Amino acid sequence: MTPGEIFGAMSAIDGEPRIASARAVEDTVCIAIRRAIFEQKIAAADPFIAALLRWFVHQSRERAMQWHPGTSKEPIERDLTSA
Repeated sequence: MTPGEIFGAMSAIDGEPRIASARAVEDTVCIAIRRAIFEQKIAAADPFIAALLRWFVHQSRERAMQWHPGTSKEPIERDLTSA
């Protein structure tokens, strides 16, 4: 991941288990957003945009399951240190 990237958003949006995990290999600063605050932001969003966001997440999960069977239950682990 690079600075400014978001991690864990799909699970926050649809409440399903995460399909990936991450481990820092160097000093890292992360900002955690409480679920209640995130849910308030989604609830306050335009209903069309919120529905579109949930649809995108659903489509992303479907594609991930096609590429990596079992990802809906087990996180994908990948070493990005050599990338």
